[in-house]
Amino acid sequence: MPVLALNAVSCIPDVMPLRIDVSHSPQELANELDTLYGRLHSPEDCLYDLPEVETIFPDLILRYREADGEYYVYLEDVAHGRLAGYTVFNRLIEVGKRADPHVRAPHSKYAAPYQGRGLATAIYRWALDAGLCLVSGARQSQGANALWHSLARNYELAYVGLHRKQLTSLGSTVPMTVQSDLNTRMLLLGCNWTMQKFADSTGMVLPSAAGRGQGHARGGVRRCVAGLLGLRPDFVRGALARGTLARGALARGTFARGSSARGTLAQALKSRRAAGHSDAGNNARRL
Repeated sequence: MPVLALNAVSCIPDVMPLRIDVSHSPQELANELDTLYGRLHSPEDCLYDLPEVETIFPDLILRYREADGEYYVYLEDVAHGRLAGYTVFNRLIEVGKRADPHVRAPHSKYAAPYQGRGLATAIYRWALDAGLCLVSGARQSQGANALWHSLARNYELAYVGLHRKQLTSLGSTVPMTVQSDLNTRMLLLGCNWTMQKFADSTGMVLPSAAGRGQGHARGGVRRCVAGLLGLRPDFVRGALARGTLARGALARGTFARGSSARGTLAQALKSRRAAGHSDAGNNARRL
């Protein structure tokens, strides 16, 4: 049986916020986790008898399932008979058909006694190492924002714009005015991905690409900034000419190098893509 290494995170860096406005009432969270734990142990429920993965902590086991192309991971404290928390890797309705097989938006909820132990971080690494690419949601908690930036030490992170189902790379840093827009997200590349490979597979626009002129790069940035800020493209064209928008990313050319698939999640992703990513009503299955 595969073992998931859950390593505690001892240091969380100071990071720039990306719409940090999500919080959960401790009692509300406790009630939700109690309900889920009951379902996991009710023979008549669809969550009963899910596959298990051992962890390095003898009292914690991981259960997981797939439904409609979304991956659900539950961390159970078997010693105390309760659910420590869970992570779900959701599909994004904001992305197009080309990007859908490759990206998911993770969301985690963990009870207070289990927070700060690196549990969510280990599960995110499990998915990233399996080759899944992660895109942040429209809003984040402080802990989630710090988690993403800690993962950036080992996985390539970039900001992307999401507008009319089109992904556009914005580079590794963006101004606060762009960060605060709901269409700006963070992207973490899974193992065996580069930014160019991701762009080729998903149709993401790269502001600067090999063999394409500076005019093409500026055009990509112009369309993205116009969409993010609600500005007319001609206005953004003028702003670019004056050097007041997107100058930093264009000048530095900070768009990707690479990351270095294993386990049941990698196999599920490969099988899903090979099957043409058909509708989960027909394909829903466990990992």
